[in-house]
Amino acid sequence: MKKASGKNSNYIKGNPADYNREFALDAKILFEFLEDTQPKKMDKLKEIYKDQYRFKILSRLNRELNNRGMIDVLRLFRLYQG
Repeated sequence: MKKASGKNSNYIKGNPADYNREFALDAKILFEFLEDTQPKKMDKLKEIYKDQYRFKILSRLNRELNNRGMIDVLRLFRLYQG
């Protein structure tokens, strides 16, 4: 992951090849974030879903966003983060 230069130092420059059109997000950056912030949960999901764990996570995220909306999902995430 490479941080882009400029005013917004929190911006991460992605690679267009990592963009998942089906789920409309950069899957590489998402999974790097999840691995860095929730390694035990990710290990458990890998154990349960094997090679399908990425698809399962993306599908669940997509379903939650469609059912609840972005703001509600982000609020829920914030509650779990403390």
